[in-house]
Amino acid sequence: MRNSSNMVFLTFFGSTLPDRVNIGPINLRVRRFFSRPLQCFLCYGYGHGKSSCKKASRCGNCSVLDSHSEEHCNAAAYCFH
Repeated sequence: MRNSSNMVFLTFFGSTLPDRVNIGPINLRVRRFFSRPLQCFLCYGYGHGKSSCKKASRCGNCSVLDSHSEEHCNAAAYCFH
């Protein structure tokens, strides 16, 4: 299926991938797909989503706990990871 990023997702059997695939008149280059890890946009931790988060919220810019939102942050950017 084609999605909004103009990619086609195909499944191959075996451990080796072909360099190219022909689908009708279209010749496509094949690359391995790596999905991004699930990240919570409330606490910015990994492995869960915002709707199931039980941790304290963090600012997405400076990583301060429970004080303000990213939209109202004037501090320097800092990643707590």
